[in-house]
Amino acid sequence: MSKAKIFLLLCFSFIVGIGLSSLIKIPPSFLGGILILGIFLISVFWKNKKIVLLGFCVIVAAVAFWRQDFLSKPENLSPEIPISSYNDLGEASIIGIIDNEPEAGPAAVKYEVRASKIKLAGNAETNLPAQAGVGGRIIVTARKYPRYQYGDEIEIVGKLKTPPKFDDFDYRAFLAKDDIFSVIAYPKYINQISFGNGKIYYRYILSFKNKFEEVIAQILPEPQASFLSALLIGSRQAIPPDLMEAFNTAGVTHIIAISGYNITIIAFVLAAFLGFLRLSRPMIFWLTLLTILFFTALTGAQASVVRAAIMGSLVLLASKEGRIYQVTNALVFAAAAMLWFNPKLLRWDAGFQLSFLAALGLIYFQPILARIFMKQEMEEKLTPFAKRAFEKIKEIFLTTISAQAAVLPVLIYNFDRLSLISPLANVLILPAIPLTMFFGFISAALGFVFMPLAKIAASVVWLFLSYEIWVVEGLAKFPYASLEIFNFPFIFAVLYYALLIWLGFWLKKRAGLFSGPV
Repeated sequence: MSKAKIFLLLCFSFIVGIGLSSLIKIPPSFLGGILILGIFLISVFWKNKKIVLLGFCVIVAAVAFWRQDFLSKPENLSPEIPISSYNDLGEASIIGIIDNEPEAGPAAVKYEVRASKIKLAGNAETNLPAQAGVGGRIIVTARKYPRYQYGDEIEIVGKLKTPPKFDDFDYRAFLAKDDIFSVIAYPKYINQISFGNGKIYYRYILSFKNKFEEVIAQILPEPQASFLSALLIGSRQAIPPDLMEAFNTAGVTHIIAISGYNITIIAFVLAAFLGFLRLSRPMIFWLTLLTILFFTALTGAQASVVRAAIMGSLVLLASKEGRIYQVTNALVFAAAAMLWFNPKLLRWDAGFQLSFLAALGLIYFQPILARIFMKQEMEEKLTPFAKRAFEKIKEIFLTTISAQAAVLPVLIYNFDRLSLISPLANVLILPAIPLTMFFGFISAALGFVFMPLAKIAASVVWLFLSYEIWVVEGLAKFPYASLEIFNFPFIFAVLYYALLIWLGFWLKKRAGLFSGPV
């Protein structure tokens, strides 16, 4: 077996170990037994390479179990007393710094606060000091006004609680994936102590992002303005609820969310558009990669966006190099590395799941389907320009089908919805997205220099945005455009992926792609 395959198996063993450890808890003694089993297989059967490899896989899986357990305990995340130790002890005064961009909703704002000090207000029964330095982050849900910004140091007086678990949503686990174990809902008051803290570069990025959004609001009417803001910088708060529901029904929400699924598909569509312009393959690769990096920076290079950018870039690399096996190794290694730093992503982060699966779908299924549909008699009758346009539209359609086939169970499980109209919606909308983003960015950039000229340029992007909204709203009205599926059984997902893998091998054989490594 080649070194590349051994490396792939070890990375995969770590991912499997992380997955199993998120589902079942085992005592340390049993974990030690698994570790000893791996060492036993290596030392006793050291001449049998397959058993030795199995032993190493067992050891790696045991390490994954340990890593999951270690990072699931708040006390291992910070040298200070975890702020979550004070959960459910009544009212407290907490001092901390707003550690991320505030998330504004229709009636409230959520602040992510990195706590530094706490003082209990009452005589709670606890062995903890009533006043202490602490570590860790909390989510504070407060009234919309007054507003506070990233880097503000604030004092919060309220009840620190353990995040709740709802019947249809485990909010506690959702926050735990980001190492957040405490919440405060509508505190008595918030007092600003200082401002201008936090990372300087992030403050400048958020300032530019806010100004960028203000310019868009000045050059375009609604809902086109909020749609463009979501498309360019992932800011969806201002999108009207009825339009947001239409996006969900049509299955195109991914284009307005800065996620791995979004970045991966947009990167492929942008590459197809640049290919239509007859740019060279290296030029297409570098322009698309620079676009990914630009939007990653524009969103503040948050961890979730960086992960998405890595996944999207690897898929782009696979398209450029045409070496599926090597890029698969890189993709699986990237996933394993991300899980080493945050094991909770695998089970609780839908963005990570969608990123990884969409990338695999595009790396494996898109080339297979492209080979199967490579030659069509109708294409021979088209003019060169029409043939090229048809080829790119077909590529976008196959990209959409490949990605959605790979993520379908995850979408249903997390969002309780199956969009039947999604393939058609994506084919009608995605070809226009690169031009929408290009003219949208140019128009907004002009707004920083000369607003009248920006408004003239915005008339072009308004046409694209209006067309896309018209398609989304029109398709969302179709009967049975989407189906609601609640409590999607896990076993169905397992059977689906087993069938998908079998179908992949069958299609690969039919397409004649079995030459070379799989």
